[in-house]
Amino acid sequence: MCVRESLQALQLLTQQQSVNSQTNTVASLTGRGRPGAAFESREDLASEGVTAPEKPENPDAGESSTLKAAKIAGVFGEASAKYLAGVTANEISKSNEQNLLAQADRSLEIGKFQASRLRRQGRLLRGSQRAAAAAQGIDVESGSAADIQVDTERAIEEDAGRIREGALLEAHGYEQRADTARQAGRRAKSAGTTQALTTLISSGSQAGLFG
Repeated sequence: MCVRESLQALQLLTQQQSVNSQTNTVASLTGRGRPGAAFESREDLASEGVTAPEKPENPDAGESSTLKAAKIAGVFGEASAKYLAGVTANEISKSNEQNLLAQADRSLEIGKFQASRLRRQGRLLRGSQRAAAAAQGIDVESGSAADIQVDTERAIEEDAGRIREGALLEAHGYEQRADTARQAGRRAKSAGTTQALTTLISSGSQAGLFG
């Protein structure tokens, strides 16, 4: 659009220059006996066998159209930049959201692994306790030996529970941050779209986009 308008403007300017040049030539050729005289009508020129060139109705039309096209292109460029800024911010937020959700899953997996490892250590400890009691001839299924094993198992489960709880809290924190990132991305995209539309309406009207 801009290229076509520019070519039209150049053609109109060239045609205007041609009109001026030919008019001066006609005046010099047909003003014999009347130095400096000019014909008053196209019929006078025709009687002398000279054809007057057509004068453009509006020599400045091409230049005006080119300026308008440039303004409209600027409006679209500005609106596009605002829209793309919102889209880009949303994509970044989506990436952050996925990373945070991945960290939440990792926290749960780590918690599960640590709790499982603690239980294995607990079973080894109970085995050592039973072996020590049996070596001393103590009944490992009753009395104080059995109580010690129960206490050990209870303590192990409490520690494992705290590990799981900590992992859940950590994962929940990551999930909340992921939700915040997602909402921020949506707001940024919406804001970019709104700003782009506002630019098209306000600046577009001033540039003659709708007229």
